[in-house]
Amino acid sequence: AAYTLVDLAESEKEKCEKLNVEFVKYIIDWCVEYNSKLIHFSTDYVFDGIKQGEYTEQDVVSPANWYGETKAQAEKLIMNSAAQAVIFRISWLYSEYGNNFLKTMIRLGKEKEVLNIVSDQVGSPCYAVNVAEVVYQWINSHNLNNFKKGIYHLVPPQQISWFQFAKKIFYAYEKTHSDLKVKTVNPILSADYKTAARRPLNSRLCALKARDVLNLSLEDLDISLQKACKAL
Repeated sequence: AAYTLVDLAESEKEKCEKLNVEFVKYIIDWCVEYNSKLIHFSTDYVFDGIKQGEYTEQDVVSPANWYGETKAQAEKLIMNSAAQAVIFRISWLYSEYGNNFLKTMIRLGKEKEVLNIVSDQVGSPCYAVNVAEVVYQWINSHNLNNFKKGIYHLVPPQQISWFQFAKKIFYAYEKTHSDLKVKTVNPILSADYKTAARRPLNSRLCALKARDVLNLSLEDLDISLQKACKAL
């Protein structure tokens, strides 16, 4: 549970902070009191996106927007606490559920023949169902014996732009559906698509630590995307 409306967070700072920071304090205290393990999800938006190359868990956070700031504050609270905690940073979350980029693209793809999509922001799209499966299996296995407090990047290996992701979505969707209207997808720059919150241009996260320390990894993007599109 989190406040994830990135643009609205810029005008609803108190509400965003209450859920993403204050509520986390209660969870930390509860986990410490009852000696419970805490698994917390964070975001690529704790980084400003200026770095060249992949971000590692050792990189200093520098949020580009208020949503990212609240998530960074929560990370600090957790890591400075006595809670047995693991923080998974995930990015560009999508699925057949809720509101997300995948569902927005499919909706727009049914309505318009031409779409303009940002091409200079790069990251790793994460399938929410696969994230849940991987973490659930980890919880229910003996691998929790290697529960080591820390921050881990849990993302698939593919790194693409929103423009490339949109094209992949339409390609995957058309394998099982025939109701798309879109014919042309044009790349545009972030500067041409104004939003209330600034997004990092580079959201590339290195996921080697999660694989090497916890033996956790997400499945290939194309496999996950096909699953999600079939479920729509």
